[in-house]
Amino acid sequence: MSLRFVPLLVASCFAVACQSSAGAGAARDEKVMVVASPEALAVKSWALSDAPPAGELMVVRCEYEIDVVGYRRRSTREVFVSTEGAPHTESIVYVPERPSPAMPSGTWTVVGAGDTRGQQGYLYRACTSPSELSLEFSDGSDQLSQIVYTVQRESLESARARVPALRELPDSGAWKYVWAPKASAGEPR
Repeated sequence: MSLRFVPLLVASCFAVACQSSAGAGAARDEKVMVVASPEALAVKSWALSDAPPAGELMVVRCEYEIDVVGYRRRSTREVFVSTEGAPHTESIVYVPERPSPAMPSGTWTVVGAGDTRGQQGYLYRACTSPSELSLEFSDGSDQLSQIVYTVQRESLESARARVPALRELPDSGAWKYVWAPKASAGEPR
């Protein structure tokens, strides 16, 4: 089981103004593509990977503590992956939106492990270990949000005891199942 960094191939393309050509009176559109690197966009990515043998699952547990307007909302999501020993990678991608007059602190979006989350603010800190990725976000005030991804292995039998919906999936073969227990309504900070 390993947590490793993988370069993200992200390109942002911008179309530039169309130009008219002189000639037989017909207008011709020319488009110029400009490609920006992930570094220029401040996009970051991480890869959570494992290759569990038959009878075991790769489980990515996602724990969210999101501050929204004075309330802290907690939720959990688990991604169960059967690979029969083949390597599998779950990518986590952070995409920031640059600050603007309307949103002075910008916004953030994280995509991966069967979910997309985002809100106002920016990535404050990212901590990694061989089996965990922790992302912390700030909006410049006292509101801090955190997403923690933990990678572990679990036997298919144990996982089915915890999550009855997994009983419907085959005992062998490659498959993926995303499960989210009911989220909390939120509590005051």
